[in-house]
Amino acid sequence: MSVYLDNYSILELFLTGIPPWMASKIFEDFGLSPESNALDNFMATAKAIEQWVKTKTYYEIMRCNVQGTTLGTNNRAKGNAQGPYSAMNPMESQ
Repeated sequence: MSVYLDNYSILELFLTGIPPWMASKIFEDFGLSPESNALDNFMATAKAIEQWVKTKTYYEIMRCNVQGTTLGTNNRAKGNAQGPYSAMNPMESQ
C-alpha cells in the first residue's frame, strides 16, 4: 500500500532542496513561513527570485561589456560551459 506525503513534508523537502541563500531570502525578505504558507506560495516566490537573479546578472554583464570589460567572455574562456550564471549566489554581490 502506498503512503503519500502530506503537504508539510513536501514543503520541507522543497525547502531543503533549494539553495540556502534562496531559502534565507524567502524567509527574511518575503516573510513566508512553512506553518502559514502553502507550497504554491514558496514555489512562486522561488521562481520570482530565480528570474530576478537572471535579470540582474544579465544587466550586470551587459554593463561590464559596455564599459569595456569582458566578465561574461572570461567565464566562457576558462571552460565554463554554463557561462556566467553557474553556481551564482546573488547575495554575495550585494
